[in-house]
Amino acid sequence: MHSIIDWNCIWKLTLLASRQGSLENGYDKEEAAERYDLSEIARQDGERRAAALEVEPSWSVLDIGAGPGTLGPAFSPQSEAGYSR
Repeated sequence: MHSIIDWNCIWKLTLLASRQGSLENGYDKEEAAERYDLSEIARQDGERRAAALEVEPSWSVLDIGAGPGTLGPAFSPQSEAGYSR
């Protein structure tokens, strides 16, 4: 069963932690990055977004966002250039 993420609650808790000076950067922790990398929900989200953009096989795709890079691998099957980290 997939869990539903309450982004509003997460945003509020993050804002509160930021104001209190106790906000940690979750990407600095190797365990958190590994869990996110294995997340089925994150992978499916990247695949849905990539499919919606309808990339042509001849296109090259560069993922330069500020996130964890869930879009790059999702474009790999659509682009002849593929994907590399």
